[in-house]
Amino acid sequence: HRTNHEYNIDKLPPRIKRTPKWVVAAEHRRAFR
Repeated sequence: HRTNHEYNIDKLPPRIKRTPKWVVAAEHRRAFR
């Protein structure tokens, strides 16, 4: 099972895909705050 967030990350350019997971998590939490 793949979450919509994971699917969106797959569509990002490689430069963004190399972002550390903790940075992605912080952005994800802020988006839902």
